[in-house]
Amino acid sequence: SNPLDLDVRVEIGDRWTWSGTTREYVRSPREVVTYLNGVFTPPPGTIIGMGTVPDCTGLDHDQWLLPGDTVKISMT
Repeated sequence: SNPLDLDVRVEIGDRWTWSGTTREYVRSPREVVTYLNGVFTPPPGTIIGMGTVPDCTGLDHDQWLLPGDTVKISMT
């Protein structure tokens, strides 16, 4: 699978379901790495976070996890 062409579904218990796609990332991994290399040289083993899949977080919807909530993330 192409990691930049995945449909993502997030389920929070039985309260909410959100869906989005990695096609909506603002920058590609190549662009992120190129930018970082212009600022510093990441040492081997560096993990670079790309952020979240657009429209798949509580911040996008002003909804929050509660104690005991389960989170299920699936990609196709």
